[in-house]
Amino acid sequence: GCGKGGALITLSQYFDRADGIEYSPELAAVARENLAKLGFRNSAVYEGDAAEFTALDDYTVLYLFYPFDGRTLRPFLANLSASLNRRPRASWIIYRNVKQEDLEILTDAGFNCVHRFLLRFKYGVNTVAIFSSVRP
Repeated sequence: GCGKGGALITLSQYFDRADGIEYSPELAAVARENLAKLGFRNSAVYEGDAAEFTALDDYTVLYLFYPFDGRTLRPFLANLSASLNRRPRASWIIYRNVKQEDLEILTDAGFNCVHRFLLRFKYGVNTVAIFSSVRP
């Protein structure tokens, strides 16, 4: 999930809206508190299971940092695909620390990997993949 809100804080500076889903009520509360302390009002933190989250119609860019395994990723992508069919639009998934299995799941769900690169940082290296989906 969105954890303590670190990515939301960063993304809130670049997007009109940056929301997160967090399974843990305790972490969701910390994320909300962190966003409030910094004055970010363009973010919301939803508590719950990402596999059951269906309120995706207003989102065009989704950022995932190796959030869950295939048991959650598959239904999440099915919900996103249903949203894209309901409200056709271009959308992108930025997936940090993507694994080969995740690449296959996303591709099987109809998302195209348009770019992959290594992100080097203080504590190691992550593979980042950007996926697109256009629903005419």
